[in-house]
Amino acid sequence: MSEQARYWVEGFLNGTEPDPSVNKDGDVDFENQEYRIWTQAVDLFHETGYWTDEERKCEKCGSALLQSEPIEVCRNCLSKN
Repeated sequence: MSEQARYWVEGFLNGTEPDPSVNKDGDVDFENQEYRIWTQAVDLFHETGYWTDEERKCEKCGSALLQSEPIEVCRNCLSKN
């Protein structure tokens, strides 16, 4: 991938990141577990380019998947194989 293409993709992904959830006052609670999960999902989004609003579970262990997991198996289960 050319350097220009890499910067374009990085900019595209940064510009399309979903917003974190907010509390009833419209503020982001940076100490909330939901925010921590969101940051993990956004970090993975920059690797995968995938995001879904559906709540999904791992087909192998049943744990909740990040919204940016591109397949129906969590990273923990994938690393065990």
